[in-house]
Amino acid sequence: MTIELPTRIRAATARPPEVWTLAGIFLGGSVGCMLGAIAPYSPDAPIALSWVCSILAAVVALVTWLVGARGGRTLLVGGVAVGIVVISVIIANVATPQGAAVTSFAYLWAAVYAAHFFSRPLALGTAGLISICYGAALVINDIPSASKTYVVVVGTVWAAVGALSNVVSRMREQADHDQLTGLLNRAGFRAAAEREHALASRTGASLTLVVLDLDGFKTINDRHGHAAGDRALTDLARQWRAALRTSDILGRHGGDEFVLLLPATTATGTEVVLERLRSGSPLPWSAGVAEWGRDESLDACFGRADQGLYLEKDARSPSLGK
Repeated sequence: MTIELPTRIRAATARPPEVWTLAGIFLGGSVGCMLGAIAPYSPDAPIALSWVCSILAAVVALVTWLVGARGGRTLLVGGVAVGIVVISVIIANVATPQGAAVTSFAYLWAAVYAAHFFSRPLALGTAGLISICYGAALVINDIPSASKTYVVVVGTVWAAVGALSNVVSRMREQADHDQLTGLLNRAGFRAAAEREHALASRTGASLTLVVLDLDGFKTINDRHGHAAGDRALTDLARQWRAALRTSDILGRHGGDEFVLLLPATTATGTEVVLERLRSGSPLPWSAGVAEWGRDESLDACFGRADQGLYLEKDARSPSLGK
């Protein structure tokens, strides 16, 4: 028998991966500091500092878990920076080279997390912060053979960030873009459109959504084959992108249907844009236009634009069909 949790409970316990992962890293760090206090490497180990860092890491883990989703990227970046500083403080006060070496591996947690969840510039910035803080900690502690350890640890951090951020960037690109046309796919367009809508809602700027659907595209596939149809879609996407502003967001919604978001543009202002697209288009198409309201969802706006699209198709020629 499966027990379904109430919707409110599921919403309260659900956390984005970047939130629960960071909370888990801090919790692991808290446990590590606690073990360092209970079973230190040396009688001279900073046991009191280990307990303080253990409690601090546990508190940060709890705060991240509770408010990480609401705090956004700024809180997560700040959390990683706090973790790097705490690691560096511990290294600056450890009593043995072995303790410093073991503690330095915690930098890799921060590096891998940043490479996976942050943008490439932020991930590289994280690696830079680790390099600076680790170097300062080794200088303060004056640990023997510190230069060799520094080169190994920092080199590993930069290699991990570089390799993993490249892989993640390619995966994000593939996840958000249509493989045939190179345009944003449905998920990628939704994410970009909702970011633009949030900005327009804050600034009061106009925002217009256009749904574009090719007329009679099925006949191209039937007469010339799907390869010819794919080439036609690719050529059309390339020509449209060349005719649009860099701020305009174009995506392939599926099949021969496309979506276009025009920032700082009213529904009336889209006429100039559509004429520009038609002037270089090798294929006939119809469009539906809807100005996106401030408190309106993307699906509701898309529904209005889609309705306008089919009204245009019907008005132009019943033979176009739906």
